[in-house]
Amino acid sequence: MKKIILWILILAGIGGLALWQHQRIPFLKTLFHKEHALQAYQCPMHPQIVSDKPGSCPICGMTLQPVSMPKEKPEEQHKHEGSLLISPERLQLLGVTTAMVEEKNLFQEARLPGRIAFDQELYITENEYVTGLKVGSEPDVLRTIEKKMKRLGISDLELENLKKTRKADPSLFLPKENGPVWVYASVYEADLFWIAPGMTAAVGVPTDKSLTLEGTVQAVTPIVDETTRTARARILVDRTSVPFKPDTYVDVVLKKDLGVLPAVPASAVIDTGTRQIVFVDWGDGYLEPREVRLGTKAGEDYPVTEGLSAGEKVITSAHFLIDSESQMQEALKKFGEAPGGGHQH
Repeated sequence: MKKIILWILILAGIGGLALWQHQRIPFLKTLFHKEHALQAYQCPMHPQIVSDKPGSCPICGMTLQPVSMPKEKPEEQHKHEGSLLISPERLQLLGVTTAMVEEKNLFQEARLPGRIAFDQELYITENEYVTGLKVGSEPDVLRTIEKKMKRLGISDLELENLKKTRKADPSLFLPKENGPVWVYASVYEADLFWIAPGMTAAVGVPTDKSLTLEGTVQAVTPIVDETTRTARARILVDRTSVPFKPDTYVDVVLKKDLGVLPAVPASAVIDTGTRQIVFVDWGDGYLEPREVRLGTKAGEDYPVTEGLSAGEKVITSAHFLIDSESQMQEALKKFGEAPGGGHQH
């Protein structure tokens, strides 16, 4: 009786040890996971070539070797529909990198070339308008001058102030030390839809990297220059101790807070011109090409409006190589389905 109990204890110990260590011992791993594996055949030189039947590799001709492939659960099969399969080893060889879709506080940003304004034309036009007000010019004449000033970029608020003060702005003609300074920045067409009066501008001086001035966008000209394809933002720096000379070049940065949004790295996006595509990494070598809708680029990211959720993983490099693998797999699949036999890969 004691011997029987002893044998039971020994067998129980062996069973427990096997269960504990089955992941590290190949034949035990196969034994424990047999019901979760499917028999498949893979090329040792080209791991992306996988078949459910014995045969030879259509690329190098080597005999396909039997391997065990994980058996997917129904929900996993649904998740991988439309995906392509590239072995993790192959992905590593291709140098694939990934990133997570994250909720971020995004800022739209424009870096613009600018200059310290020396706007003699606007200064003279303001003087012309003030004179017209003083001498009682005809309303049609005054309206014509007003339209000219607006084409030159004067804001409605400036126009109202000009009517009250009846004095042209001397800082347009020659900036004074410790006085206001006007900065004109060239705004590219792609940024015109979001740059508006009231925005804060950071003005950097190339000759002194430690100096940054703060200004406010007063107006954006309604006309786009046909040569440069830019409009002009008129930015007022209320006061500066820097003795700027007219037409001194400066760097202007404008930012708009977009709020907290799901964001995808710009390096993950393939822009075809008509569609924007990303590769979603499901793990275990499964990559899903997915069409997404994105907002305007914000720094190094795009805000996601449709197609991705925070927490999903996307491919951020080697898109061309992955696309080549995808096309190869599609071609091999068609080759395997050709009349007259062959293997399905």
